[in-house]
Amino acid sequence: MDTKLQQLTSVMPKEFTLQWLSQITDHFSNKRIIGHGGCGIVYRGVLDNGEEIAVKKLYRSQQPGHDNDKQFQNECTNLMRAQHKNIVRLVGYCYEIRHELVEHNGGHILAGVEEKILCFEYMQGGSLENHLSDESHGLDWRSRYNIIRGICEGLYYLHNGSNHPIYHLDLKPANILLNKEMMPKIGDFGLSRLFDSTQTYITSEVIGTRGYMPPEYIERHKITKKFDIFSLGIIIIQIVAGPKGYTKSDEMPSQQFIELVHENWCKRFQATISAHTSQEIKTCIEIALRCVEGDRVKRPTISEILEELNKFDSITVNELNKVTTDLKRKQSINQYGSSGMFSKSAGKDGSMLSCSSRASLASKPSGVKIECGTLQLPNVKIFKFEDLRLATKNFRPDSVLGEGGFGSISKGWIDENTMSPCMSGTGMTVAVKTNIHEHDLPEEWLAKVHYLSQFAHPNLVKLIGYCKIDDYPLLVCEYMLRGSLENHLFQRGASPLSWDQRMKIALGAAKGLAFLHSQEEKIIYRDMMTRNILLDTGCNTLLGRHIMRSSLVLD
Repeated sequence: MDTKLQQLTSVMPKEFTLQWLSQITDHFSNKRIIGHGGCGIVYRGVLDNGEEIAVKKLYRSQQPGHDNDKQFQNECTNLMRAQHKNIVRLVGYCYEIRHELVEHNGGHILAGVEEKILCFEYMQGGSLENHLSDESHGLDWRSRYNIIRGICEGLYYLHNGSNHPIYHLDLKPANILLNKEMMPKIGDFGLSRLFDSTQTYITSEVIGTRGYMPPEYIERHKITKKFDIFSLGIIIIQIVAGPKGYTKSDEMPSQQFIELVHENWCKRFQATISAHTSQEIKTCIEIALRCVEGDRVKRPTISEILEELNKFDSITVNELNKVTTDLKRKQSINQYGSSGMFSKSAGKDGSMLSCSSRASLASKPSGVKIECGTLQLPNVKIFKFEDLRLATKNFRPDSVLGEGGFGSISKGWIDENTMSPCMSGTGMTVAVKTNIHEHDLPEEWLAKVHYLSQFAHPNLVKLIGYCKIDDYPLLVCEYMLRGSLENHLFQRGASPLSWDQRMKIALGAAKGLAFLHSQEEKIIYRDMMTRNILLDTGCNTLLGRHIMRSSLVLD
């Protein structure tokens, strides 16, 4: 098995035996099936060390309109050529001819049976098709934008990565796979072809997926490099506006559709949408609508599309520089002692208020009413301990997301509308943090919760609710799928962060910090470290975990 593991880590695909592939898929058990395609079934193969690969077993019999031999050869040769982060990696293949008894003319004969199998890296996120939804729910905008960009970069590599461009010819959400970090990778190259870049080809038959084929291919059987661009446009519309997005776009003028989708995203963001994000949404829709033009000459090339998207990266860098400059102008945190006590220059009267001290916040938030140890909090949900116990499955060990000096964090599930506990894997995922070393008086602790719950910013972890049982407080926050930045920088085996992702993370952290410092009563975070910078699926940065330890400075 060690030899097989070495082969899997090799750059070039290796030839595997049918016997070994049968072994790691539990003899191609139905329980291991993770997908079906027009030319085969995909199984999950599990190695002895727990690593997984996707094993695609092509159908033996010829399916109508499919040449399995050609598709097998296409996938092997084209994927060997395509080595890119946004292209599914081919790790191996199997081609064996074996003999078995089959019925023939009332008797049995030994017949040769061909087994064609392809092995790919396993994509934990499944296909993009399973993640499509309209603007009101599902993946956030940053995740969708990163998926769009990743698909474009993969397609750019196919079209421009060599002297002989690869045309995919079957781009669709089912063939866009996502890894555990939600990075998109183009897969299923069964229909792909190598062409010279300047020519148009005429095919004798129409093969592919209706709805993603350009009109010149359906009507005149023409294949050009704009074939994939049309498919890309449909995919982008579906990513931005949901599975029915293209139908809606076809029923109204382009500008009306752009305004409708943008308005829907604004409703989801409520008042927190930035001008940068707003422009990203509009640009992606505009690009997609140009991609699906009936006249292929009017469609942009993939190079032009990426050039437009790259402009946002330049804006991001400029924003980071601006935020950094603004932060330098502000009073440095180094003026204050590490204990949280502030210098006389911190305020007009030298006063200070520390969230880690006995100095009470109860008098600060306006409109807060404290009676008999209870606090009316309009912005957060007051949970019962029993509900949180059920949501986290009794805080069992496998739900624990992390441990720290100030308590543990457990994963739980609640209904998005009723906030009641629900079954694992359903509803809304939340992070439940216990503060086992909280020393504030109940009134002070609840006043802090109220004060911090009033802050809404894309780069601060959202506080959903709390539970206070005697001296055992719990906070309920939004769940961050990608965990802490620390894990991505230092954990062995973690996927490396790209330069674009690192810039986005730095900008997000700076924006979150700038927001805290810009309040009328400045909030000093006091615990800025990679462990406390959390990431969502789109590598958006959110400051969290120890926000309750922050200090409030009175100017």
